Amino acid sequence: MIRGVRVLTTLIAFAGFHAAEAKDAEYKELPTPANPSEALYRCNTVVTGTRVETRLPGFAECLRIALVKLSGDSSIVRDQRFTAATKRSRDYVQRFSYRDRLAGRPLHDEQGTHDRPQDLTVEFDPAKLDALARSLGRAPWPLPRPRVMMFLAVTNLREAFVLTSDGSVDRSSDMREALSSAAEKAGLPAIVLPTQSAVAAWTAKTLPYLSPRAAKTLARAAGGEAAIVGDAVLGWIVRWRMEHARRTYTWGTRGVNFDAAFRNALFGAAHVLSGRGAPK
Repeated sequence: MIRGVRVLTTLIAFAGFHAAEAKDAEYKELPTPANPSEALYRCNTVVTGTRVETRLPGFAECLRIALVKLSGDSSIVRDQRFTAATKRSRDYVQRFSYRDRLAGRPLHDEQGTHDRPQDLTVEFDPAKLDALARSLGRAPWPLPRPRVMMFLAVTNLREAFVLTSDGSVDRSSDMREALSSAAEKAGLPAIVLPTQSAVAAWTAKTLPYLSPRAAKTLARAAGGEAAIVGDAVLGWIVRWRMEHARRTYTWGTRGVNFDAAFRNALFGAAHVLSGRGAPK
């Protein structure tokens, strides 16, 4: 009997050790993806605390992000079958980790340990996610993907300008950062912007007349493989144009901030370049 108690105690201690080890592993930040392919199955979102009640919605949000990146089709999240898949999102998770966004800051009375905002990083199982995308009628969009160059004219209350890689006009650096974030969400390589000298002959009024075909030629000369031409006016009313496979596509959005406008641009570009037709 005593021996049985000792064995049971050992098993409990062993299980407790591995539970603690697994919990610690969750807080060890996942290594940077070794290649672009791995990055397609990795996403981040912000959650409150590390409890399962906030973790599962975080898994569902990351599943949405990953499927859009993997397929190149942002309309996948409007598929009713996708909604059903989010309820099983943890089944596709390979591993995850947390990073405390307030690390090093003291706790406040109204903010306990469980309430601190966390960066949740989720890595999905590639085989399972590929199978899910196919079950939703969207085969994974293979790598490598085209590098896109953007020609954008912006007109607002303060300035009218062409967004460039080296300009400093009216929040240009914020726009470049937002553009980089949108490219990552769309599963596209870093977006190419023209230099100030390259577009010196163009203004916010004349750039919208640049044809998508001519823009594509300029993009190739600058190391890009595809091009988007856009013009944004007050309230970020934006029209995007792209030429691909001898066809011109036009889409846009209105009444949004530039973060949402860039997501609209690059989700649309991914839809076209992945061979899924006109942006939806």
